[in-house]
Order: sequence, then structure tokens, then C-alpha cells
Amino acid sequence: MEPPEAIEQVTGGEADAAIIFRYDTLPHFLRIDESLHFEPLGADPLRLLVRRASAIGKAYERNHEPVDLTAAHDEAWIAGCATCRANLLKLAARAGFQPDIRHSTDDYWATQNLVEMGMGVSIVPTLDTKIHVQDDLVACTLRDANASRQVGILTRANDTRESLGLLRSELAETARHYLQPLPAAE
Repeated sequence: MEPPEAIEQVTGGEADAAIIFRYDTLPHFLRIDESLHFEPLGADPLRLLVRRASAIGKAYERNHEPVDLTAAHDEAWIAGCATCRANLLKLAARAGFQPDIRHSTDDYWATQNLVEMGMGVSIVPTLDTKIHVQDDLVACTLRDANASRQVGILTRANDTRESLGLLRSELAETARHYLQPLPAAE
């Protein structure tokens, strides 16, 4: 389930813990009040998913340098869940354009298929690209320092059960292999 639904499940006692993501660009989008505890596990940079044969894809394959989001300002866009869509709109606004969102899905495989068919471009998390990226697609690193999401574990604030402590420990160990360390607080 997406973060808002997972938060409801933990808040309502339907779940003891959830792994959720949140964007620094949207500090108030998710309602995590004092009854909940969010423990960040790491950062998951976002990537621009494009066709390898596109101008952006060819340039990225040539030099492997991060691309500006503005490189895709004239493209049709495929948005994700409501949280991801809000983040896309915020990143695009910061880059100075309004994305032409033509499709919306929270299914990564559908997103890849839509990009592959030339229906648009999309922003996807690096974690999704570790599973599989179709051969005729490329997931370009973005130059924008805000193009990232935090992944973490959500629990009720006063839940100190040993089993949740073990879960946190195992998730933190696993996250070290897949997520980047969070930037140090200033």
C-alpha cells in the first residue's frame, strides 16, 4: 500500500509497522503526528526513466553525467501514486515547468511499458531500477539534489516491544545494501 494508507493502518492498530517513503520536497504531505515514530533507513535517489533511443537517453549513455529535469520539460509524463505525483509537480515547478502528465500508475512494470512504448517519461526510485530495467530503457541520474526520497520504518511512538526492535535492526542492516546514507543534518 502507499504511504498514506500504511500510516492509517499503523495509526489504527491494523499494522504494527510499515516501511514507507517520504519526500523532503513535501514535508507536510504525509500526516505523521506525535503518536507515530518514523525512523529513516536511508535515501533512495530518483531517476528519470527514458527510452534509450531518445535524445536524453543517447546523451546519458554517451557521458553518464546526471541530467537536469528540464531536459524532459517538453515530454509527456507518466506520474505515480498521489505522493509521487505531488513530488513530480514540486520538482518540475522548482525546475521552472509544468509537466504534461498523460498517464498515472503506481505499477512500476506498467510505467516501464508505457515509457518503452513512447507514451512518456517518468521519475522512478533507484530501488525500482535494481529489480530490472528493460533493455531499451535507461534510468538517468538526476542532477537535482531534491530528487530523492527517504525510506524508513513507521511504528507507533510508544511501542517498545522487543520484536519491533529486532525488525528495526534487520531493516537497518538490509537498507545499508540498497539505500544511500542520509545527508548529515546541518
